[in-house]
Amino acid sequence: PGETAERASATAWTGKRPLPAQLMWQKAPDAPSSEGSVIDSIGFSFADVDARVKQIAAAGGKVVNEPRDVPNMWRRAVVMDPWGVKLELINDPATRGLHHITLRVANPEESLAWYTTAFGGQRTKIDDRIDAVKYGNLYLLVVKADNTVPSEGRSIDHLGWGPPDMDATA
Repeated sequence: PGETAERASATAWTGKRPLPAQLMWQKAPDAPSSEGSVIDSIGFSFADVDARVKQIAAAGGKVVNEPRDVPNMWRRAVVMDPWGVKLELINDPATRGLHHITLRVANPEESLAWYTTAFGGQRTKIDDRIDAVKYGNLYLLVVKADNTVPSEGRSIDHLGWGPPDMDATA
């Protein structure tokens, strides 16, 4: 549904609500990296972060930060895919696969309130440290950052949401 040679989605929509998280790519040969923009990165959780980093590097990805243990949280690495998408790889045993999207904004509290008002979700803190909104198994992480640049035209251009009741939301 909606897929073409230039646009592919990672998860097919079954018609059931709530909508699944979908990743869609469009060809943009000169798009700058997502790093440092408002939509900074996409996070995935794997049992073996070290092995996944090696696999991604062998497939043409660039290792930005080697795997390391984050005290009282998880093992984490950062890689860049060949098209400039910053990917955070973590080991969160509670949630495997697509784990989070990280937004970098000047006012996290304002953004968290806006996303929960507009799209629902559950306000939470991951390990009592990272502010987030949880949508099913996907976290929207919101971190404070000054001097971010807009995401439009970058390797992660925008996010799409499908609220349970589009008429009520619009």
